[in-house]
Amino acid sequence: MKLIIRADDVGYTVTHNDGTMKTIEEGITTSADLMLDCPGTEDACIRLRQFPWISIGWHTHFWGSPVLPVSEVPSMVDENGRFRWRKNKELVKEVVFEEALKECRAELQRCERLLGRVPDTWAMHGIPSPLEDAVRTACD
Repeated sequence: MKLIIRADDVGYTVTHNDGTMKTIEEGITTSADLMLDCPGTEDACIRLRQFPWISIGWHTHFWGSPVLPVSEVPSMVDENGRFRWRKNKELVKEVVFEEALKECRAELQRCERLLGRVPDTWAMHGIPSPLEDAVRTACD
């Protein structure tokens, strides 16, 4: 039997990544769910390159800011350029599918550029919406 220990929210901040990397180095963590739109994403991807055996999941949280310029994804952002449904999950239903698909593809391309590969898995945490459809289409 094999036990899988998953680190969640990898890429959220550099400090969060410090703890995750320590658990990987100590052989505790075997899987990491990577947020591709947060301040620590680049740091996480660069550091995770050292551990090619770690399974990477795409944590499709859309918590930070889009990878694309906000002008390309206006239905997804608030007046501060951050994803607009952080406090009201119902707003995710108003996302334009084509914008969401472009953002999803941009996030996956960013991951491939920084990490050297795309995630092995993905999970959607939220309300079924054009955003979830876009994630599914980008991954297909």
